[in-house]
Order: sequence, then C-alpha cells, then structure tokens
Amino acid sequence: MKQFWRWLGALAITGVIWAMCEYGSVTVAVVTLAGMVAVLDVNMKERFDQIGKALEMQSKKVFPELWD
Repeated sequence: MKQFWRWLGALAITGVIWAMCEYGSVTVAVVTLAGMVAVLDVNMKERFDQIGKALEMQSKKVFPELWD
C-alpha cells in the first residue's frame, strides 16, 4: 500500500509539472522542480545519516573488539 501512495504522489507531481509547463511558464516549472529535488535531497541525507548511525551502533554491539 505504501508503494501505491508513493506511485500516486509521483504521478501527481509529474502531472503538476507537466501542467505548469503546458499552460504556464516553463521557467517556473523548472524552478519548482529544482526546489522539490533540493528538499528531497536534504531529507534523504538526514535519513542516510540516521541509517549510518544505527549501523555503527549495531556494529559496536556485534563487534566490540573492532572499536577498541
């Protein structure tokens, strides 16, 4: 179900960007898309940092001799 909502969200974003290009300004559509990518990039970096910290904590539990 989660994949369905992601797919639907991507479809909606694509439709909005297409409509902006078709009926509005291409420049505004490109700037909007770039802003959305920048926001998603920040969220992904934060998520990867959290995953990295969790993996480090787990490896310290499993292999404590490597962290001395």
